[in-house]
Amino acid sequence: MVLSLVVLLAFGAMLAWGVGDFFIQRTVRKMGDVETLGLIGAIGSLALLPFVIGDIMDLSGRGLSFLVIVGIFTFLIGMLNMTALRKGKLSIVEVVLTIELPVTLVLGLLLFREYFSFMQLTFIILSFLGIALTAMKTYPPHLLNQFERGIGLALVTAIGYGFIDYFTAYSSRTFSPLLAIWLPWTVFALICIGIIMQRRDITHFFYKVSTYKRLVLITALIDVLAWVLYSISLSLHHLVLVTAITESYPAVAIFLDRAYNKTHVKMHQYIGAAIALVASILLALTL
Repeated sequence: MVLSLVVLLAFGAMLAWGVGDFFIQRTVRKMGDVETLGLIGAIGSLALLPFVIGDIMDLSGRGLSFLVIVGIFTFLIGMLNMTALRKGKLSIVEVVLTIELPVTLVLGLLLFREYFSFMQLTFIILSFLGIALTAMKTYPPHLLNQFERGIGLALVTAIGYGFIDYFTAYSSRTFSPLLAIWLPWTVFALICIGIIMQRRDITHFFYKVSTYKRLVLITALIDVLAWVLYSISLSLHHLVLVTAITESYPAVAIFLDRAYNKTHVKMHQYIGAAIALVASILLALTL
């Protein structure tokens, strides 16, 4: 029963991330990096607040300090993610971001001492290879400049996300799944609001919010849903296996990008996304 729930939560997070990042790209291009990140954090924090009040009261000073640091780190990686999505092609940046999988694998092995079968490791490797294939502008690749725009930023972001995956797993098990999301999001939302106020651009900011309020609300709620589902699944099962299942979300992003943005995606990139998706599904069947 628990494993079935984990699979449902992981696939729910995968779908929500794919749809969410499609909307994030649209929001970033209309609102800006800091504005989008701040609004996602603020709306997510307000939506989760009624559910975490009890957990906040039980939080120790040490736990508070840890989650604040995670929030600052999340802000930095989130800004890199926003920039990569704004500068790069969504279909390609999305899949490069999933390079967080091998980073998460190493952290799970070293810090959580997780273990998995040879078959599970095979599916994880296949998922990563599919991701790498999708990231290539041409196949076979010849030079570094053959990679799409935004690849460098997306790669650094992916490494950061690997650490955020670990922090989320640790926090969801040590504190609570919702608190693991709420407090870091509150921290990076406050940082973003501070930056916006320092720019003295509040009037223009609220004008853009009122203009694109529906897009902003949808983006934030879908993104917070993805992270909540992911955090709960991490509290129930292994970090590496849950993360590997969720990494098939580029298939969702590619479909949306192709359908609505009319982005050209090459055949080998479709094949890579298909390999990653199938490997994630097969991995879920081994749980």
